[in-house]
Amino acid sequence: MRFLTWLLSYVVGVAAAAWLLDGIRFTGPRQGTAELEQKAVPLLVVALVLGLVSAVVRPVITLLSLPLVLLTLGLFLVVINAGMLLLTGEIALGGPGLPGRRLLDGRRRRAGRQRRGVDGRGGAR
Repeated sequence: MRFLTWLLSYVVGVAAAAWLLDGIRFTGPRQGTAELEQKAVPLLVVALVLGLVSAVVRPVITLLSLPLVLLTLGLFLVVINAGMLLLTGEIALGGPGLPGRRLLDGRRRRAGRQRRGVDGRGGAR
């Protein structure tokens, strides 16, 4: 039960961040039940990854950067939190050099070419 409460709090936090901030978003439908169906599982996965990063990596980084945290009176913790969000994003996308990122980038390139009217071989359609 404690794990479900922990996961639910991270899900609510990630959903609120995706709703409020431009840099955090989930692609797919924008309204209706289709939005809920297509974004629920990725939201749960990202919340789980963020929770694991916060539980495992963040304490180590905070301990190693303790002199900077003390020197800046805690303001360096904002930098650490931003780094944890970046790390979560990299892990959720498949990480650098892993197939998940290349496939996602390939889809973006193809979508951009289709919008511009260019086929996959570099010529105009």
